[in-house]
Amino acid sequence: MCRYIIIGLAILVPLQAIATEHPDLPRKSPLTQQLPEPIDSNITLVPKHISLVKFDKGQPIRADAIVSPDNQRIAYIEFEGSTGGRVVVNGVPGKLYDSFSGIGCVFSPNGQRLAYAAGMKGRKNFLVLDGVEGVDGYTGIGYPTFSPDSSQLAYKAWDNNTKKEVIFLNGEKCGEYNRIVGTNDGKGLVFSPDGKRLGYVAINGQKSLVVVDGNEGKYYDFASGFVFSQDSKHVMYNARHDGKGIIVKDEIEIAESNSVEYSVFSPDCDQMACVFKEGDKKYVVIDGNQDKQYDNIRELKFSPDGRRFTYLAWRDNGMCAVVDGQEQQFYRWVMNITFSPDSKRVAYLAGAMEYVGQFVVVDGIEGKRYKSQNPYSSCKISPPVFSPDSKHVAYVVEMKDKSWVILDDVEGSHYDEVRKNTLGGWDNWDKSLAFSPDGKIAYWAKRDNIWRIVVAGVESEEYWGYLPNGNLVFESPNRLHSMAFRDWEIMRVEIEINED
Repeated sequence: MCRYIIIGLAILVPLQAIATEHPDLPRKSPLTQQLPEPIDSNITLVPKHISLVKFDKGQPIRADAIVSPDNQRIAYIEFEGSTGGRVVVNGVPGKLYDSFSGIGCVFSPNGQRLAYAAGMKGRKNFLVLDGVEGVDGYTGIGYPTFSPDSSQLAYKAWDNNTKKEVIFLNGEKCGEYNRIVGTNDGKGLVFSPDGKRLGYVAINGQKSLVVVDGNEGKYYDFASGFVFSQDSKHVMYNARHDGKGIIVKDEIEIAESNSVEYSVFSPDCDQMACVFKEGDKKYVVIDGNQDKQYDNIRELKFSPDGRRFTYLAWRDNGMCAVVDGQEQQFYRWVMNITFSPDSKRVAYLAGAMEYVGQFVVVDGIEGKRYKSQNPYSSCKISPPVFSPDSKHVAYVVEMKDKSWVILDDVEGSHYDEVRKNTLGGWDNWDKSLAFSPDGKIAYWAKRDNIWRIVVAGVESEEYWGYLPNGNLVFESPNRLHSMAFRDWEIMRVEIEINED
């Protein structure tokens, strides 16, 4: 059983947590001195192409098509008239509808199911799931959310008569509130990792509440930060009532303070880190330890195993990363802190105090500094990404008219462009890079208007382009797939990697 003790301003932390002191480190001291070796690229690529859609010569290629996560299916809306049209899946058109919602087409995580919102005259709007129409009569349909195992679907619909949002789970109405509060992805409805539970933050009147499995929690002035634990057994969230910050776990108020701003929880929900405000300063309390005070604190997060934590801190005119309570080097700015999958390594982006470039810091060691010499051309570096085995780290550099990938401090070939997957925001640029289970890196790159897939430094054959909504996916250490188009045809590209 997890027990708690009162620390300072009525904040509670687990008794079993190990309280350790963290002395200040020298500014340049790395967390680890050993860097991985670059990967050998003595390989050949054997492609296979599977046609999904063919277009007439000169007809626009629907490179904007939504791609299923398994790269097996594509879907797009073929409009007929001003608003009506059909959803086309792998070249096969569906039923004609009068209108479509702005949410577009959404595939399930396993790629086997498809949902979208459509409308017909006299019926208003409804959700279409796997070709079956749901309950109609709603003014608007919210983003459909599939469970991780793809077996369940939840969405919200706006009822203009009652002025409320109605929640549907697997086609059945299961809740009705003034509003469903959006999460970080803006969708609002959250399934547990095992896909069996559904939760969300709702607003009724002037109060907020958390609803889990259809059961309403206590009403508060404000509620946020709702999460399930990794094992799907626990729920935690932040709340405020009468000016006090409250931490709630499984509907039990485990902490309360006038000065707590917000909290984040470890993946297993057994630990929490809280940001407090005292005057014009802020500080973090975790595992019974109070960290230093700063002007501001953001991006508080736990490592994947829940044993480590980090955040960004501001002081005077500088920023630093704080890792396990240890203050790292101060820079002009710091962003995109990430842990390796094994939780042992840390990397982030930073900008020099003296305005002499930006760089990636890995395990406390600064990488090469990059700065554009052309005042009209910017330099951009993508967030760093670790390989699945945590041995390698890579990122993209874009400067002047060239782009290249850095793998373990080694620059790859320079291209006119390296694919930027920024559909979900600039921070998603790191998703342009794909690692195999054994650490080979792959990405799309363009030279002389020709796109190729680059695997461990070896280039594939030529393509006209790639589908922005699709990703490079490794099925195994020696097999990957993606979506491309060429000769007025959208195709699935499967590449076999033969190593000498």
